[in-house]
Amino acid sequence: MGRIIQGSTRIINVKEEPTPTRLGLAITRTSDDYSVFDAKKMSDTIPLFGEARNMFSAYVLEALEKEGIPTHYQELLDLEGNSRNVKGINKPTPRMRINLYQVIPLTFDGKKYDYSGYSSEQDNFLLPLELIVRNKLPKGSSIFGRLERAELFPEDLGLDHYPQEEEILPRPYLDCTTKLERKDRPLRWREAQELAQIDDSQLYAVQTTLSKVNEVLQALCGRMGFELEDFKVEMGLSQGKVHILDNIDPDGCRLKHKASGVSFSKQPLRDYFITTSWYPEVKRAKEIAAQRGVEEFMQFCPPAPVLPGELREIASQMYASITNALYQRELFKGIPSVDQVAERYLKWKAGNQ
Repeated sequence: MGRIIQGSTRIINVKEEPTPTRLGLAITRTSDDYSVFDAKKMSDTIPLFGEARNMFSAYVLEALEKEGIPTHYQELLDLEGNSRNVKGINKPTPRMRINLYQVIPLTFDGKKYDYSGYSSEQDNFLLPLELIVRNKLPKGSSIFGRLERAELFPEDLGLDHYPQEEEILPRPYLDCTTKLERKDRPLRWREAQELAQIDDSQLYAVQTTLSKVNEVLQALCGRMGFELEDFKVEMGLSQGKVHILDNIDPDGCRLKHKASGVSFSKQPLRDYFITTSWYPEVKRAKEIAAQRGVEEFMQFCPPAPVLPGELREIASQMYASITNALYQRELFKGIPSVDQVAERYLKWKAGNQ
């Protein structure tokens, strides 16, 4: 029996371990769990979340492969364990077969992380970076905090003025943070290159691939009546090529419904939890963890409250309806349209402010 990797929202059943000379193999199952503010797992689950995220991602990854962008994706596995592609599957499934890449561990001495395990001679490995494309600056974007702290400047974003919330950028801003540290840390590209020990041509390939993924996603979103505000993705290197090593779904994207302005992502969940007494506890717990040099902050924080029942149902419908829209068929039966779900959320929000 292979190794089991338990993530916050995904279980990875390792069938073959990756090596420097060979990719591994795994079967993943996306659960109905969810996470906000870096909490590993919340107190409740959201029905259909796992299936919707898995199906959405499979569609996107197959679309990327068609455009010549390598990914970790192999195929979907239906409820009976049969291999399927997005055209050949009739019922949602939370399972997927993927290639597996080496994750080079970091060590932490209480003050800083050691990246010495990375070298230019490595192959078949996950880059220790979270890659981000920002097409717009939605409310709550971390960019505003970085501007206020002078870590970033308007000209970095292609602007000649201080940006406003909801401002569309003149060109996509390619960004990155750390990936394997407990708290994501914004990086300049040269620092990212140094940490990952990649050369100039590999850095260029990462940035070019990121731009291509953005183009594919924007085309898909436009077809569905959505605006792609930003997204994040993980990448790796194998045999000299950049590969996408992430499931791309509404959890890692901000997808705004153009007709209503509603974000079909985790943003409505974040917006709710910010209004609870739990949110200040999360901020306090993170401060304590930072002061003590501890990676896991949730030990200093009480459990999260559960979502209100109607909001949980709306979130479930959001993910299922946008997946139906992506597939252009009723993959999830009996789910309202994205327009209907957006209208329901706005009514709920108006009555609960």
